[in-house]
Amino acid sequence: MFSIFGPGTMRVPQSRICLARDVPPLPLRNSAAAKKARMATTLAVIASHLSTRIFTPVYMPAANEGIREFLRACAEVDCKREAMCRALMLSAYEDDEQSQAADSTIRDVYSAVSEILEPLIDCTKLDVFRTELRDLFGGAVALWRHA
Repeated sequence: MFSIFGPGTMRVPQSRICLARDVPPLPLRNSAAAKKARMATTLAVIASHLSTRIFTPVYMPAANEGIREFLRACAEVDCKREAMCRALMLSAYEDDEQSQAADSTIRDVYSAVSEILEPLIDCTKLDVFRTELRDLFGGAVALWRHA
C-alpha cells in the first residue's frame, strides 16, 4: 500500500482540520511529523466510524436507536438471547431489504468519512483513496454480516 499523503499542498484552511475542541489543529506543512499526524487522524476517523456505524448489532431498514440500545442491553446480559432476538427481528425482513440497509449504511459512512478526510489527501491520489475507502467499508460490512 502506498501513502495517500503526497507532497501536494493542503487545500483547506487550518480551522477546518480540527478534530475537537481539545485537539490542536493539524500542521499544514508536509514535515514527517505533520504527515504522521494526518495519518493518525485518518486512522482515528475511520476506526471511530467503523466501531460506531458499521460494527453495530444489526442493519435493519427501520432500525432506530431504541432497537440498537435494546440489543446492546440484551448482549450485556446474555449474548445468546441477544443473538436470538436479533435473528427474530431480522427474520421479518427480506434479504434484499437487509442488503439495501447495509448498502445505505456504507454510503452514509463513506460520505461522512470522505467529507472529513478528503481535504487531507493529495489531489492526485483522491480516486485511489475513494476506491480503497469504499472497499474497506464494504468489506467491513460483509465481514460483520457473516460473523
